[in-house]
Amino acid sequence: SKGTGVIVIVLTLPFIMVCAKKYWKQLSLSYIAVFTVFFATRAFVMPYCNITSGHLREPLSVPIQQISRTVKYHKQDLSDYEYETINKILPIEDLGNLYMPRLSDNTKGRLNEKVFSEDPIRYIGLWFNLGLKYPTIYLDSFLSNSYGYWYTETIYWKVAKEDYVDHYNSDNSSVKEIKEGGYQDVYPLSKFKVIAYMFINYALGRVPIINLFFSIGVYFWIDFVCLVIALIKKKYNLIPIFIAILSVFFICIGSPVYAECRYAYAAITTLPFFIVFSLFNIPKSHFHRNDNYGEQKIPQQDI
Repeated sequence: SKGTGVIVIVLTLPFIMVCAKKYWKQLSLSYIAVFTVFFATRAFVMPYCNITSGHLREPLSVPIQQISRTVKYHKQDLSDYEYETINKILPIEDLGNLYMPRLSDNTKGRLNEKVFSEDPIRYIGLWFNLGLKYPTIYLDSFLSNSYGYWYTETIYWKVAKEDYVDHYNSDNSSVKEIKEGGYQDVYPLSKFKVIAYMFINYALGRVPIINLFFSIGVYFWIDFVCLVIALIKKKYNLIPIFIAILSVFFICIGSPVYAECRYAYAAITTLPFFIVFSLFNIPKSHFHRNDNYGEQKIPQQDI
């Protein structure tokens, strides 16, 4: 019951309705079914299974990082009101040390959600006003926490050192400690996992040409080029599909981590289909079942 998936559906909904308007009844029923299952799962299934909902801080990674960077470099320039307001929801004296440009876990984890939810307009207004005063700081913060999704030469881990079984079977209650370089495991690893981790993340991930297959940014720009080609070739029926994939990247750049392959997995695995459909004209007859093998096919418009 992932909330980000609903964002993708909502963003693509108007485009699908326009491009396939003659099927609006079927599409409406499909969307109603999807939203019914989603909200029913959130309202009934998750509480029944004792699954807690996500924290309020999860979608606030970008603004929290921007405020934290402002405090790190301009704390002495803040007014008394700005200082006190920030300190109500974030430990302002610690933000300078907690702030990590590429990972928001340290800062967002210290958000006082209860205080924030009591008067969100006040804190949103503070964030907006600080952005007007320090636009460069805000831009630097946003780019630092998202560049892995659009910069093609980003270096980041591709394969985790541990699996969930290792994680939950660990006797150490503090399984991980967050550092500037990423996640540092505090329990021993098998030699095989160390070799696999080093080979994929450092050997293959740094070999010219091959490393392009491990770059999220490369997939983003190829998707974008395919979209431009589809528009030039007037394949407007492909727009909803591309909007869905661009929505995935849109969600990625607002995520807590500067580069996380699993967040962009949908865009990576579907890229071959977009290349084929945008570059080549595929007759619609290839998608229709022909039960009358002896009858001559009538040429149909290409996709």
